[in-house]
Amino acid sequence: MIKLKQIVEGKDSKDAAGIAYFFDNHMLCCLTSEGRWGIPKGHIHIDETPEEGAYREFTEETQIILNKPIEFSHKAKKKSGGDFHVFMCDGNKRFIPRLNHEHMDWGYFPIRNLPTPFDKRVIKVIDNISEASVTSNIQGMKGATGFIKPTDWEAKRKSLEKAILKSTGYTMLKMKPLLERVDFQDEASEIIKAYGLKSKLKIGRGKDFGEYVPEKDLITMRPSYKSIKEFLLTILHEIGHALDAKRLGVKKYIKKYTQAGTMANYKGLDPHDDNKWEEKAEKFARKELSKWL
Repeated sequence: MIKLKQIVEGKDSKDAAGIAYFFDNHMLCCLTSEGRWGIPKGHIHIDETPEEGAYREFTEETQIILNKPIEFSHKAKKKSGGDFHVFMCDGNKRFIPRLNHEHMDWGYFPIRNLPTPFDKRVIKVIDNISEASVTSNIQGMKGATGFIKPTDWEAKRKSLEKAILKSTGYTMLKMKPLLERVDFQDEASEIIKAYGLKSKLKIGRGKDFGEYVPEKDLITMRPSYKSIKEFLLTILHEIGHALDAKRLGVKKYIKKYTQAGTMANYKGLDPHDDNKWEEKAEKFARKELSKWL
């Protein structure tokens, strides 16, 4: 590992290197003075290996000394000539960087919702990191939640199915609903946080697409949906309710919602479907949909 006191001036080569640091399915991104997001990176010194250069530049630009090993992700071409070596690190701590003069801002962003504009040369690193999944403790699958490229997945599929069947008695087909459930829950949680809410999320069963319970600040969802659009409209609709409850206060929101339902019923309409607060939440969902699609 490189230490701060070991960082010295050296002659730059034409090649560069950087480290994509991941924590909790988020990637540490830095905004350059030119207004483009990317990862901490810089020129490799002529007397360094790409890995050594990546460590040094990461520490110089963030004042962070990594306590975990890095792994090579891919190599991209630089417009000015030379190669850009991209490394990745699956971290266990949310470090707070102290940026140097080369950057204006930083943040940890969901790997499926990176800021823009983003350095296209780095994007491939997302394909090269496998997020933690329900297969992490399956016998014979040690390393299944490490760095596995999608191109390698098909070749490993049969051995994966055998390992799952041997350890659990389940086939991949039977595990699919569970995998989908985990994925939907993770995505829904990220979207809820994006709107500044602390609402709890519960995956249950029922005929309703989703429901918001203001007394508990709880959003309930189905375990699966027919399409991504249906899923997004549902979670955004319930987020619309949660935002109204947060703005008005729970008691006032419940009172107004009940009054609107009573008024709809008085007019011979459905107290739920024709409730103005339901219509408001639906308009909010359709307005926000394009941001997430």
